Amino acid sequence: MTVLCADGLIPARFLTLLAHLTILIVTLWARDEIVVSCLPYDYNGNDYGIKITEMIIGLSLAIGFIGIELIGFMSGLSMFMPSASVFSIGCHSTASILLSYALFDEWDCSLYWWIFAMCSLPPGLFEIIYAFSQIVLKKI
Repeated sequence: MTVLCADGLIPARFLTLLAHLTILIVTLWARDEIVVSCLPYDYNGNDYGIKITEMIIGLSLAIGFIGIELIGFMSGLSMFMPSASVFSIGCHSTASILLSYALFDEWDCSLYWWIFAMCSLPPGLFEIIYAFSQIVLKKI
């Protein structure tokens, strides 16, 4: 089972993490256009400021969770755990696809928080909990 995990799950998990990170960075770079596209036609500076701050906070949190997950993955804490790999692959590939559609089709900015809550938060929290249980509690 370890050979199958190393042959397929590890590279797939790494690639989906990088794909999600890449699309988040692209979205962060294009945040001005995204925010303007999801505001009403007669928006004011206050509306723009609130939405751009909300978008920066959300994207930064997602990048932070991916960073935590990459550190745990690269350090070997969860690299050979098949359940964590499958869960991470599913969440990050779904997030990459949804964020790509959101970026190209100019979805509403509030939908980002649904994508974040379903695809970025759970694997990041799982990685934190698993690292805590392995390092502090010395349990597997």
